[in-house]
Amino acid sequence: MTPKTFGKQLLEIRTTLGLSQTEVAEAAEVSQSYVCQLEQDKFVPSITVVLRLAKALRVPLSKKLGDKAMEI
Repeated sequence: MTPKTFGKQLLEIRTTLGLSQTEVAEAAEVSQSYVCQLEQDKFVPSITVVLRLAKALRVPLSKKLGDKAMEI
């Protein structure tokens, strides 16, 4: 089984929490379209954005999904 990409993990965490892309974007101080593009793996976020997203999603960077840690 291939490891989940950052974007797929972001999407899974966001939907599990019942948050919209807009809600996450506002909390992370990025645009909704950027969150959408991240979820589609069109971009690799900077560490600053990763930290903002983690805070917006209220999860530590080491958040476990199955047996894999969230990878940057």
